[in-house]
Amino acid sequence: MGCGPMTKTLIARFSNRIILPILFLLSLILISVPLLMRATSNFQHVKPVAIFVIGCDVFVSFIVAGFIKQFLFESHSAIWTEAGKLVYVNKLYFTVDCSAVEYLSKDDAASSKWPRILVHMRDGTTKVIPTGGLREPADVVLTRIRSELGISNRQVVL
Repeated sequence: MGCGPMTKTLIARFSNRIILPILFLLSLILISVPLLMRATSNFQHVKPVAIFVIGCDVFVSFIVAGFIKQFLFESHSAIWTEAGKLVYVNKLYFTVDCSAVEYLSKDDAASSKWPRILVHMRDGTTKVIPTGGLREPADVVLTRIRSELGISNRQVVL
């Protein structure tokens, strides 16, 4: 059980087929701001829009920096456990206490293009981890999370 106080254990990585297009789109947004500012510099009524776009650009640049750090320096980390918590994408986006997880299941619903892992919490809520952007198949990721959290592979009938 690797959900200890200081242990960081990588469970799954993002796939390059997902990461590269996301970084490309975010980079296009970053490049568009200086071009927009130059194009709107002569139009007084467009300046509020430009200020809004600059604010959005600053926000997107923080996201891009986080993605670059995560993908270049943290081995494309997608799911990991650290300090007693299960983390997906980053600590701000999805973090749950390992001890709060009751059981895990895989959702192969027809409404979803890719299988999802459902994290069923002790308080009755359910968190969703999409697996379409991961290198590993959903079954492998589910087995790794169960092993890491010390949860049995029992099948739950819903």
